[in-house]
Amino acid sequence: MSFLTRAGWGADESLRFDADGKEVWPREFSPVQALTVHHTATPVDNDPRVTVRAVYRYHTAERGWGDIGYHLLIDPLGTIYEGRHSGGDLLPVLERLPLNGTARAVTAGHVSGCNPGNIGICLLGTFTTEGPTIHARRSLALTLALLCRACGLDPLGVIEYRNPDSGLTKAVHTVSRHRDWLATECPGDAFSAQFDQVRRDVAELMGLREAPKGPRVVRHGSGRREGGNEGRGGRVDGGDSR
Repeated sequence: MSFLTRAGWGADESLRFDADGKEVWPREFSPVQALTVHHTATPVDNDPRVTVRAVYRYHTAERGWGDIGYHLLIDPLGTIYEGRHSGGDLLPVLERLPLNGTARAVTAGHVSGCNPGNIGICLLGTFTTEGPTIHARRSLALTLALLCRACGLDPLGVIEYRNPDSGLTKAVHTVSRHRDWLATECPGDAFSAQFDQVRRDVAELMGLREAPKGPRVVRHGSGRREGGNEGRGGRVDGGDSR
């Protein structure tokens, strides 16, 4: 499984700062509650780094967000790309190594109204009629399994997500599709139809070979945001926002 840092895929870090040298989108961190999967709904360049840079520029410069809206991206060859800046390339996504079973992720911008504590993973491509490649599926399952393990999440579970800023709540799968949160085609009909198997693949990688008996416990997300300013509005791949 190959991983490219922001430097590795050529992120222009100057785009994150305004004319006065201040970060346009200061980092905020919240306890991780859910993982959400997207597709870009765009063609993929022969060099996928070009596609990642295009998404970054679109979010950062054209939309004026100050950074990319996803925590991680995955190309058809299975290469994983660091997304939203979290403070250092040595530990993407999270503020620090999980302590006492709690992991805090930098807030990104991929599900309108439900971004704090929600890690966004975006696969490059469009999956309306065909699903992702086997390489992308494998990297996605491994990434989700690692994050579930690090953040103490049940990949087969359901939670009651709670936005620590607004108080908004929503019952969703711990490992969700973008369309599970709001009205959007993302991540495409073909891929969405495969998603129960995605969750089972993650559970198997974690050694959870079948769902626990009885109903799932629906829990409230908790923890408060820490960091800079409030997030901004906007849309990404048909319905995401900061």
